[in-house]
Amino acid sequence: MTALQRRVQGHVARNGDAFTLAGQPAKGVFSHAPFGTMRLYLPVSVVDTLVPPYVLCLVNQATTAVEGDSVSWNGRSLVVKRVVEARWGGAVAGRLLVLG
Repeated sequence: MTALQRRVQGHVARNGDAFTLAGQPAKGVFSHAPFGTMRLYLPVSVVDTLVPPYVLCLVNQATTAVEGDSVSWNGRSLVVKRVVEARWGGAVAGRLLVLG
């Protein structure tokens, strides 16, 4: 594990919320995102179909998710619309889940 992976993993462990990802327990740092940020990750036609508030979730590199996985967090049921891998030096440091 690289130093950056340890930092991301520590950040998620300290500041993350527990949630369910595809029926399995997980932990991630959630954030509400404005429309403009969501457009960076999804086509406008997809963002227009989502119900605000829009949600992003940072998880560590060990958490795997695919588009279409279900997420249950804070009483809300969401779907993974996109998974963005944050890489540094060829290694995945963490993943950003775009939820809707």
